[in-house]
Amino acid sequence: EALAVAGSAGAVLGASDGAPLRLAAPADGVAIVGPDTVDAGETAVFAITDIFWVASLGPDAVSTVGLTEAFITLLYAVAIGLSMGTTAMIARRVGEHDYPAASVVAVQTLWMGALVGVGRRDLKVGNPSATLLDRARRFPFVDKALDRLAGTVSVTSIAVKSTTDHRTMTIVAGAVILYTALLVGPMYNGLSDVLVTLSNAIPDGLKAMIGFVDMGTPEGFYTAEVFAIVVPIALIAVGAALGGRALAGEEEDRTMDLLLANPIPRSRIVLEKGISIGIVMAALGFSTFAGVWLGGVIGGLGLDIGGIAAASLLGTLLGCVYGFLALAVSAATGSRKATTLVVTGAGLFGYFANAFLPVNERLADWARLSPFYYYADGDPLSNGLQWGNAAVLLVVSLVLVAVAIPLFQRRDVAG
Repeated sequence: EALAVAGSAGAVLGASDGAPLRLAAPADGVAIVGPDTVDAGETAVFAITDIFWVASLGPDAVSTVGLTEAFITLLYAVAIGLSMGTTAMIARRVGEHDYPAASVVAVQTLWMGALVGVGRRDLKVGNPSATLLDRARRFPFVDKALDRLAGTVSVTSIAVKSTTDHRTMTIVAGAVILYTALLVGPMYNGLSDVLVTLSNAIPDGLKAMIGFVDMGTPEGFYTAEVFAIVVPIALIAVGAALGGRALAGEEEDRTMDLLLANPIPRSRIVLEKGISIGIVMAALGFSTFAGVWLGGVIGGLGLDIGGIAAASLLGTLLGCVYGFLALAVSAATGSRKATTLVVTGAGLFGYFANAFLPVNERLADWARLSPFYYYADGDPLSNGLQWGNAAVLLVVSLVLVAVAIPLFQRRDVAG
């Protein structure tokens, strides 16, 4: 992320004599830096998306995502560093009208790409029937890491078992949020001057996607990079996976009959599954708080700890809303696929409704129908917790759990 944005910033600011390039209009700076700034936030959710889709395959599959992301990060460092560095250097030379020097940079980059790619070959698989995970487990270190990451399952209660079943997903998602939030603080110091100009030049349509915050301030930059993109996507994806697996997953795996064979009312099953979702969301909310606080301390940004706690709490409640929505849909349909589609659609609708309806004054009030409105309203990172917004998200969460109970009680469970 830092390389991508810094590379574009170099293209805007850099000239060999240290003087900035002249732009015809502020919008030119947005055209150069804006796409990379948005892309930098989007790349942070790759691991979360992977977790969302492989969660149904079991804890080993989620553990593999956690391990492979570390290697993918190294590949990104080489690929993005080479590509963005080349872009920045060529842009500088072209801006100086030094076309021969730009050609030299391009040729040097081709040679570097050839050196990086030399020796690459496709590997033959000795046993076609063995999965990638099976082959990875042949290495003692990887096998031990997967076992430790997956952990052991506790069966002291339904809530505890459900929580430990998803320990790996929680660890990986929390690590992604923590890592992203941790980097934003130091990155702001290197881009603060560029971000002030960029924030003033961004059109309203793009500002709407990040809540109309001022990216020239530490609070605004954290809101745009972490709380407007990474946190909601992570919590909604995890919530959808947990809620879908809570009831529909048990049915599709043919384990719900075993659970119902015990003298346990269906309402208790729903409630304990809901408690498990709440525990996971609280853990991810704490990861958000820790990452933003540490990132602010490292970067010396002076973020208010109360604002960090408020934004993290509202993120937790937003995750609970969509997690409990997934629980209700799972209780009603018994289908993980249907749950995923409904919750994903509701998340996208809520996000874009809150982002773009306020742009039109006549439609602005309709944004209150979106949970994202109560999550982002009032800029909690800067202004602290709006208790009314937190109350709305909490009430909606409890109502969804209450609705899930009769839906599950009145439906025949697949055997």
